Amino acid sequence: MATKIKKQKNTERIVIDLNPGRKQSIEKAASLENKSVKAFILDLVQPYAKEVIDQHTNISLPNDLFDEMIQALDNPRKPSSSMLQAGHQFFQTDINDLE
Repeated sequence: MATKIKKQKNTERIVIDLNPGRKQSIEKAASLENKSVKAFILDLVQPYAKEVIDQHTNISLPNDLFDEMIQALDNPRKPSSSMLQAGHQFFQTDINDLE
């Protein structure tokens, strides 16, 4: 007797509550695009999600500012006495006192 192995779906579900007008509007738009509601929503949301993630995780600089930043990192200024004092005080502080 053969044993059937049921393959588990590697998916998750998102549930969204909509008022009837919004639901009808989305269904109509999906229909006009000859897509399922699921495909219609995913086609719109996924690129926007990627854009939002990129905006919050990547930094873009014009070439001249990038070159200036690299120059500053490669040739840091000598710390002032007040900066050295602040660093010394910071490292003498108990980390629990900072909360």
